[in-house]
Amino acid sequence: MSERMNHQAVLMDANGEWTMRESPIPKPGVGQVLVKILSASICNKTDLHTYEGVHPPHDHQHQGMVPYDMRQYMGVKPDDPLAPHYPSYRYLDHHKPFPTLMGHEGMGVIVEMGPPAPQLVALGEDQPAPAFKVGDRVGIFPLLGGLGEYVLAEANGLIRVPDHVSNDHAGLFEPINVMYNATRKSCFLGEDVCILGAGALGLIGVQLAKLRGVDRIIVSEPVEWKRNLALKFGATHVIDPTTQNVVHEVEKITDGAVCDGVLECAGTPETIAMLPYLCKRMGLIVQVGAGGRPAYTDWDLIHFKFLRVEGMHYPMSPGMGGALPAMEKTMKLIATGRLDIDSLITHRYPFSVENVRKAFDEIRQDKVIKCVFSFDE
Repeated sequence: MSERMNHQAVLMDANGEWTMRESPIPKPGVGQVLVKILSASICNKTDLHTYEGVHPPHDHQHQGMVPYDMRQYMGVKPDDPLAPHYPSYRYLDHHKPFPTLMGHEGMGVIVEMGPPAPQLVALGEDQPAPAFKVGDRVGIFPLLGGLGEYVLAEANGLIRVPDHVSNDHAGLFEPINVMYNATRKSCFLGEDVCILGAGALGLIGVQLAKLRGVDRIIVSEPVEWKRNLALKFGATHVIDPTTQNVVHEVEKITDGAVCDGVLECAGTPETIAMLPYLCKRMGLIVQVGAGGRPAYTDWDLIHFKFLRVEGMHYPMSPGMGGALPAMEKTMKLIATGRLDIDSLITHRYPFSVENVRKAFDEIRQDKVIKCVFSFDE
């Protein structure tokens, strides 16, 4: 293994050049495993926004970088009304976001394991994470640097892939896990749900909402072929926000009641602005889309309508209960075949820096739901 080198796609700067970095294959340390990536995909929202200089790169996000840090890096606009309120601590005084490794969605096979870490069982946890061995195919959460041949991962952030689940399906474990957690708190039998945005997350949300017995699944999406996919996956109504007033259409569909839950999966100021009007009294808004730009909304309606607003989050550390239980349930769901994952994968490429460039160009033209890279060709 030492004779080979690791090849990773690196984004050199916002709106900048991609390059293939060659470096020695790393050795796993205590509690770590070395994973050879088999399948990885691009997040059309956060990865594209990183490329455009709006969203923090995921490796820096995990270190605490937030969107206003990126706005400072790109140059705060003179008319930014929030700038005077930015915290005095500057992330950029300590870290620079570029160059950055990309890729936080994917799976692979364990090729080497470091020494085991001492097992610490947190309060409320009955057992430590399951043991793994070389040769196991695994999903990784969180994954950093998935657009590369090899990554180091923490052993307690892995989920085993069942033998009958394909690499491509397992490689979409992360976005499915995101929406599993978002829908389990917002989608209930017999209720009405509105989903804003029919990208990969929104379309996964449609499928999960249907499985959870939601009555009316209303999807707003400006691209016609994506609206058609939403209908295929179980949406009962679709709205074109370029020609229709989304709030008024939802009122018509629900006889003025609007929705019990609203899933914002677009991350745009335009969709965020309408959220309080789409949600009924004591309803729940889940902000899934990570746009990175400030948004104007009728904030007082959260008070007057007793709304709950939550980010798309779930426990990451053992002390918070850990992400493993949700990871296990998500992988079990994928294994059942009840999700139409193949229809989400609109583009497949062998991994190369040229194909990474091509994929981002396709995403910017709204031609992609999910682009998957294979590393075993």
